[in-house]
Amino acid sequence: MSTLKVDAIRHNSATSDAITTASDGTCTARLTNYPHRNLFLNGALNISQRGDSYASANAYTADQWYVFVTGVTAQRLTTSPPDGFTYYIRFPSATSSPIMSQQIELEQQGKVGKYKNKTVTVSWYARSESSNTMYVDAAFKNASGGGNYTTIVAGSGSAQNITSSWARYTQTFTISATPHANNTCFSIMIRTPSGQGGTLEVTGFQAEFGDTATDFEHISIAEDLSRCQRYYYRISADSAGQGFGMGFQMTSSAAKILINFPVTMRTKPTAIETSGTASDYSVARTSTYEVCNVVPTFANATIYAGQVNTNQTQAGLSTGQSVLLRSHSANFFIGFLGAEI
Repeated sequence: MSTLKVDAIRHNSATSDAITTASDGTCTARLTNYPHRNLFLNGALNISQRGDSYASANAYTADQWYVFVTGVTAQRLTTSPPDGFTYYIRFPSATSSPIMSQQIELEQQGKVGKYKNKTVTVSWYARSESSNTMYVDAAFKNASGGGNYTTIVAGSGSAQNITSSWARYTQTFTISATPHANNTCFSIMIRTPSGQGGTLEVTGFQAEFGDTATDFEHISIAEDLSRCQRYYYRISADSAGQGFGMGFQMTSSAAKILINFPVTMRTKPTAIETSGTASDYSVARTSTYEVCNVVPTFANATIYAGQVNTNQTQAGLSTGQSVLLRSHSANFFIGFLGAEI
C-alpha cells in the first residue's frame, strides 16, 4: 500500500482548492451536491397549500414564502419554467416592488447559533420583461413584518440586472450581526428596489453556507410538504362527503372536532382560515348528517392537534354522540394559522 500526502487537491484549471487537508488527518471539501444544504424550505415552489393565485397583499403565498407586493395578483405557474423546475411565480406588469421573503427559524430565540460569522450564498432563477433589477437583503427579525430588526446585509448596492431569459443570480454575504433578544428568525429577502415595477418571474431559491452557489438541491415532494406543515397546515376536499376529523356533540346542535396535525408545528396555532359558506360543511353520525349553519370556528390548539367548533342547521343529533366533520361540497378547507413566523 502507498499513501498520497498532499495539502490540497485542485483541478488544473481551477483557481481554488476542491479538497483541503489538515494536519490532524481531516479535510474540508467544496461539494456541490451534499444533502440538506438549502436553508430555504420549498425553494422550488413545489408546495402551495394556499393554491396558485395570490391576491395583492403582504402575505404568505406558496408555503414559507412571504411576499411583499401591492397592486397585482401574482400566480404560481407551470407554463414556461427554467430547465430543471416545474413551478415559478409570475408578478405581472402592474407589480410594485415585489419582495420574496423567507423567515428561517432560529434554533433558539435571540441566539445566533450556527449562523455565527458564517458566509452565506443566496441564489435564485429569474427573468423579466421589464428590465428589473434584484438584490438580497438579510436581517434577524421577530417575524415576517419586522420587529427589533437587526440588519445583516443591505444589498441594494449590488443590484443585478434581470434579463428576459431565465438565468441564475447569486449574492454572497457574511453574518457579523448578533440577533436581538426578541429575534426568532433569520430573514432573507430577494427583492427589487422600491418603486420598481414590471413583469417578473422567479423560482429556484437556495441559501447555503459558503461562498459558492452549488447545484440546486431538489428534495422529494413528501419531505418538502412535511417541512412546510410545521408552519401551516390545511385540510381540503375535492368532493362532497369526505371526512376530516372526529369529535362529539356538545349540545344537540353544536359539536367540537379534533383535527390531528401530520407533523409537530413550530408553535400552537391561534386561528383558522376557511373557505366557502356554512353549507359547505356538515357533521355526520353513520348515514345521518346535519349541515352547518356557520363555518367552523377556532376552539383551541396544541402543537400536535387543533380543535374547531361547529353548529348545525337542525338539532338532529344528541349531546355526547360521536360525530365526523365532513365536506358537504368540494368547496371546503380549513387552514391552521399562527405557527408561521
